Amino acid sequence: MSRNSGALAATLGGGVIAALLCGLLGRLATGLPPALVESWLTSAPAPLHPFIEELGNGFSPDRNPDDMPTAAFLAIQIALWGVMWFTGWQVLRQPDSRGGLLAILGFALLFRILLLPTTPIHSSAAFRYLWDGAATAHGINPYLYEPAVFMMRDRDIEKPTEIEGRIYRGRTWSAFDQERIDRLSALRDQHPGLHDAITDANLPSSHPPLAQAFFALASLLSSSSLTGIKTIVVVFDLGVIVLLLRLLRRLRLRRGGVIFYAWSPIVLVSFANAGHWESVPLFFFLWALTLAMRRKPWAGTVILALAGGNQTGWLAQAPVLFRPSWRHLGNWAVLTLLIAVAFLPFIWWQNAGWAPIGNGLRWLESAEPSLPGVFLALQTGCGAIVSPANDNRLLALIVCGFLFLCFFVWNLLRPAPDHHRLLSKSFALAAGLFILSPGASPWQLVWIIPFLCVFPKPSWIILMLTIQASFLQFHTDYADFTSPAGFIPWLHLAVWGSFFLLCLLDPLLLRLLDRPASASGQDSSPALPS
Repeated sequence: MSRNSGALAATLGGGVIAALLCGLLGRLATGLPPALVESWLTSAPAPLHPFIEELGNGFSPDRNPDDMPTAAFLAIQIALWGVMWFTGWQVLRQPDSRGGLLAILGFALLFRILLLPTTPIHSSAAFRYLWDGAATAHGINPYLYEPAVFMMRDRDIEKPTEIEGRIYRGRTWSAFDQERIDRLSALRDQHPGLHDAITDANLPSSHPPLAQAFFALASLLSSSSLTGIKTIVVVFDLGVIVLLLRLLRRLRLRRGGVIFYAWSPIVLVSFANAGHWESVPLFFFLWALTLAMRRKPWAGTVILALAGGNQTGWLAQAPVLFRPSWRHLGNWAVLTLLIAVAFLPFIWWQNAGWAPIGNGLRWLESAEPSLPGVFLALQTGCGAIVSPANDNRLLALIVCGFLFLCFFVWNLLRPAPDHHRLLSKSFALAAGLFILSPGASPWQLVWIIPFLCVFPKPSWIILMLTIQASFLQFHTDYADFTSPAGFIPWLHLAVWGSFFLLCLLDPLLLRLLDRPASASGQDSSPALPS
């Protein structure tokens, strides 16, 4: 059997296994058939009964997270990651082949089709997008009223109040408020399942203005359908794959490396299953990056504004497109102007002003982070140095912001003479933002995963696996596991400690794993970038 045939066989075998796992994951999201669960209960040992009972519950939004099959979900994710890892390294060790690449892309499409109609797993993000979008489409500024506004009005809450562990900000209720809330009430009654599935209903919207425009358009196109908005998200997700293929070809690297994004379990669950809108800004950013490589900075400026207007973190990539010089002063000015113009309609609309737009970010400061990592270490350190009795979250935010600002300026001045170094610079900025963020989550790791198709560093690929342990925090039985410092702090240490250790070992691991095919007339591209 030729080496190309071996890689194709590995791809086909891995794809079939991954497709079966995606089908099982989709069934698990809804809940396994009761008859099947009952049959397993009668034959299984008693200690396994709680886990088996969870298999029939699924991940319905009205279900208590403690009753959801989180352990089974993570087991499937681990298996999917293993298939991606094994198949990916087999592909990178062989020259590109048309059949192998078509198999990778065909299975990538199949995985997404299997997961599109499934219940979102441990995520209500898409329901919030649809609610904000429906409010905008019905003439209500989405920054003015959080989904819990009906309860706040009925209880006449006028100042921040804690109810059942959640803080509601309250307000004074004007006649204009009453009229708009009545319109929102009609919208809620029209889509009761949509409103009731929102888990952060006490928080004002924190999404940037272009994201709100996307939500409104998606709500209209999909008729507020969950599968509809997920389909739109997946279209952009597939667009990311297309851009990655073009990027790999431009860099003369194996296009088979796209498997680390196309088959990534985190990407599949985040977009096709949960409907996270991060695929939209990610698509626009990669588009802007390809324009920068083609020396089209003005077009790249406009596209980067579309990415930053959907998710502001991508604006930190501006140094990748243009350096601080007189030559690029116009690009910086246009980028700033476009972002400002994107905010203005929501500031003027219904006389909202700046305050409502900032409320979402301010209230998210108190949200419980997933795996804060470096942020948690800084917060603990600030508490030990400054004031142990107080929550030093704000101080830790300032320190992380300052560290990233220094990193940003350093990258701003750092030259990028070729495409490979430009992409390496972009990878460094995205990685710095992710590592210093207040709470790293699996769906935020999608910022990094496209870079792994070019720089398949073992530390980051293994983080794709370990960071999914953050889902354990949805399940009290796991989160309250007793240990000297509590389970979750140890979980932070295990995830981030292993990641930083592997970062030090990356050069050695890459030398051990890299077995590039010999150069031939068919393929002269390297397996891995140096």
